[in-house]
Amino acid sequence: MSSGFDDANNTEIYHLFAFNNQLYASTWWKGVSPGGDLWRSPTGNSGDWTKVITDGLGVAGNDVVLASQVYNSQIYISFGRLRGRVYRSTTGDPDSWTMVNTLDFGGQFNYATAFAQFGAPIVKPSAPSLPSGQPYVGLPSGQLYVATSGSWYSSTSQTGSEIWKCSLCDGSDWTLAAANGFGSDRNAGGAALEVYHGRLFSSVANPYNGMEVWASADGATWNKLAMLGFGDYNNWWTGFADNGVAIVEDHLVMGTFNQVTGGEIWEFLENNYYLPIIMAPPPPVLKPAK
Repeated sequence: MSSGFDDANNTEIYHLFAFNNQLYASTWWKGVSPGGDLWRSPTGNSGDWTKVITDGLGVAGNDVVLASQVYNSQIYISFGRLRGRVYRSTTGDPDSWTMVNTLDFGGQFNYATAFAQFGAPIVKPSAPSLPSGQPYVGLPSGQLYVATSGSWYSSTSQTGSEIWKCSLCDGSDWTLAAANGFGSDRNAGGAALEVYHGRLFSSVANPYNGMEVWASADGATWNKLAMLGFGDYNNWWTGFADNGVAIVEDHLVMGTFNQVTGGEIWEFLENNYYLPIIMAPPPPVLKPAK
């Protein structure tokens, strides 16, 4: 594929993902966008691409597909940059996409920047047909989590990034897992999600004081692991959406956006113990008197 799928206004191939043995690619139009396109190919070869979404499904504000996640055998995508909409499809075919969230998750200019599947199996409450404590039949392990940008474009009601979760994810059961930038509306502009060693990690942008990193073992209680841009407030996010976070050979790494001294790459070191450099001498050994 070359030349922006034969449209030079498609200045960026923004997001790549795989679903049902096909490669998908989202485009970002320069200037005032008529809406982002989504293409797919079974081979990735030139001339073997089919458009499955045209002009952001014809919806204003659907500038580009920012992120994606396969969950319960369906593909979820987030459209955004100004307005926040999440769509899903069982096939990825044209005309198969359904919006499954409230616009901007009830906020303003609050678009989804990352997805993750995290948590224990969904447990069914007591019912005559299925004993209490048994997993729902047909539902995957864990829930679908979505991180949002927060309303940082708003001039009147700025709020921080949020994390939402759902099980059915049909628009009926979204619940808030982390609100208002983990307690600071300055933690806004984009958040990443990554599951690592039984915890859900989120890096959140902060253009004022530097990015932060939070983690949760249950998706409800969050602990701060890093702040102030790893010691440099010019490290204020991991890039748009979650493009700067990855797990490499069982190591969690994050890249930073830094316009002053240049981007950095940081690695999370788990279970490190630091010993004093100078240690007190051991107590004397008492020997029995002869």
